Amino acid sequence: MNFQKKILVIEDDERLGITIQNILIVHKYDVCYTNNGASGIQKAFEYNPDLILCDINMDTIDGYQVYRVLEESSILNRIPFIFLTGSSDLEDIRFGMSLGADDYLVKPFVNSDLIRSIERRLEKFRTIREEARLGFNQLFNLSPVGIVLFDGNKVFRANHAFLNLIATTENNLIGKKIEAFFDEASFKKFSIKSRSTVLREV
Repeated sequence: MNFQKKILVIEDDERLGITIQNILIVHKYDVCYTNNGASGIQKAFEYNPDLILCDINMDTIDGYQVYRVLEESSILNRIPFIFLTGSSDLEDIRFGMSLGADDYLVKPFVNSDLIRSIERRLEKFRTIREEARLGFNQLFNLSPVGIVLFDGNKVFRANHAFLNLIATTENNLIGKKIEAFFDEASFKKFSIKSRSTVLREV
């Protein structure tokens, strides 16, 4: 199933913000719009977008501050971020890019430039994420250390080393409670941490 990509638009000019929202909806994006930086930060955590479009010159909390706050989040700091501004000053552009933003669109811009920039950034992000996934899978599968991933206390994945360690198969393990595979004494030797972490002997 192909899910719509989610885009958060933070723009204090409501007329422009709604226009951008409508343009993106026409191009089959799922859009969340807000008109100030504080709300934009909150929406970023609630909405978990695939890309953020953010105006720079906003009252109270400007676009640069929004970017800095989101950069401190391990959840949101890799999301593609595009600045929107009415300034074509090269120093402003350089400053925005030096913070780590992915692109910079000067208003007014044509719709095709907006869509092209979004598509490029989403594709780049998809490629980076896929490379990271492949790298993780390789490390996970080849690790000599037993690794098990679980949600709550139910296993959803384990590597070969872990399966060998407890002498079982993946089909027999998935969906089961991890403690079911250990006696009480053995279970105390292991440190169970949160989802997507290593279950390791201590």
